[in-house]
Amino acid sequence: ETRSNNNAVQAQFEVKKYSELSTSAVTPSADYIEGNDIIASFYVSNDSSTPVLPSDHMSYRLEVYLVDGATETLVSTQDNEDAFLNRPDEVCYVPEYAAEDHEGWRVPENSAGKLYMFRGIANAGNTVRERNPDNNATFFMKTVKAKETSQTPNTRYERTAPKTDNP
Repeated sequence: ETRSNNNAVQAQFEVKKYSELSTSAVTPSADYIEGNDIIASFYVSNDSSTPVLPSDHMSYRLEVYLVDGATETLVSTQDNEDAFLNRPDEVCYVPEYAAEDHEGWRVPENSAGKLYMFRGIANAGNTVRERNPDNNATFFMKTVKAKETSQTPNTRYERTAPKTDNP
């Protein structure tokens, strides 16, 4: 070959990261009682081969609606910021369970008998690129129970603490 310096080609590609997220509610195992703090839990699935990292700034949003017939009134919005999914299925707690300033969502006083809808939205800020964002929201409903006079009616209280732990 007379010109051997023309046998190479150089190209540059940009690989765009896509994720496939979906969410479903974790059925609450206890009643929601007026005046108590609750934490709503949702499964978030990442069906792609790449993890969602804190640097992706994915948030999970909880919206709480008071439902009165056909009327839904938004009463609270809370976000779990910078959630990450390093496994195919992850549980997201809203508000973030491990946060130092954790307060939960307080069920309003005098709300016994009222129906609330808890709507969870994965990737609420659309910071993670997805092919199908239509399956990122789910909800569950709970009717609030009345607060009893005692949450532990069979508890016996002692006037003074025992002197020792030994029997």
